[in-house]
Amino acid sequence: MHTFGLQRISTTIDSSDHLSLTLQRENRELKDQLQQIRQWLLQEDRIEEQMIRYRALGEERDLRPSALQRQEQIAQILKMQMQSLPARVIYREPCFWSSFVWINVGDEQNKALKSNIIAKHSPVVIGNTLVGVIEEVQKKRSKVRLVSDFHLRPAVRVFRENEDLFLAKGELHGSSLPLWRARGQLLVGMGFNYDFADREGSSRNLRQQDPPLIQEGDLLVTSGLDGIFPPGLEVARVISVGLLREGETSYTLQAMSLVPNLDALDSLVVLPPLAEE
Repeated sequence: MHTFGLQRISTTIDSSDHLSLTLQRENRELKDQLQQIRQWLLQEDRIEEQMIRYRALGEERDLRPSALQRQEQIAQILKMQMQSLPARVIYREPCFWSSFVWINVGDEQNKALKSNIIAKHSPVVIGNTLVGVIEEVQKKRSKVRLVSDFHLRPAVRVFRENEDLFLAKGELHGSSLPLWRARGQLLVGMGFNYDFADREGSSRNLRQQDPPLIQEGDLLVTSGLDGIFPPGLEVARVISVGLLREGETSYTLQAMSLVPNLDALDSLVVLPPLAEE
């Protein structure tokens, strides 16, 4: 009888532990679902902001070619955002802090949506700001290479907002090699010039001063020339421009990423890969 009583107590404890674990799991699942809802609502707000910007540009009279191009860029980004998928950062390796994060979406979500949104080279954003690009896709998670990583080099272009001008073109890369939180917000620009005519106008001399090709405070947006990122995503703001030495054919610069919380990323949005577009 004594042994039977101990067995009953043991069974009761095991059942209690099992119930506790079940409740904990259900609680985590509920929190994840609430977080997903918050992300969707936040994404809806950001899409609405883009729609407002798009309508405002459309209402302007006598649009300059640059303003018309900006409107086209916003329209393309809006189209991609309509197919986007919110995600949450679930892991970040300390020794690769400024290079990679893992997010909680992967091929399983593609199959559920019957759409290849999460793929290698899918841009990752917060609102209209570039955060990085999908590097690897697994079943339930994906690896994102951050804009602060030395090896990610988006093609960008100067957009001078107050004059509504597109100017010098070049590329950016992060200043961080695999180190703990190494200068994550600082980006380095190389190869900036306007050597070839495009839809924005004729080529410009490097030393042209009216207007200067680059100056502090200029916005850097993706140009689309790399074939990975759609044109018009905001990336960084210029904080300094290197001196142009004799014989040099382009400018260098330093810029600060516009991601507001690059060292504490949480909610992100994955856009479909540009190749799919």
